[in-house]
Amino acid sequence: MAEAFAPQPQQHEDLGDATPAPDGTQGPGEQELAQLRATAWGEFMVGDTTHVVMTLNTLGRPATERIYGAELVQHVRKLAGGSSLMTIGRR
Repeated sequence: MAEAFAPQPQQHEDLGDATPAPDGTQGPGEQELAQLRATAWGEFMVGDTTHVVMTLNTLGRPATERIYGAELVQHVRKLAGGSSLMTIGRR
């Protein structure tokens, strides 16, 4: 019975050529970062800021800027901080 509750070794997937993050852990490599940035920019262009906002809320602004770039983070913050009341046209 004790065998059923014994700790099992964890299996980790291969992270490829990940670069070390500032805290010493493995983070995404340059290729993965480029893909994240391209995806986030594409989503931003159609008004979807979910990934960047979630990263901001989770990791904070400095880490989010390292991942997505300061320019995109600034644009997303402006869009997310805007009023929910938007003017479509003049009357």
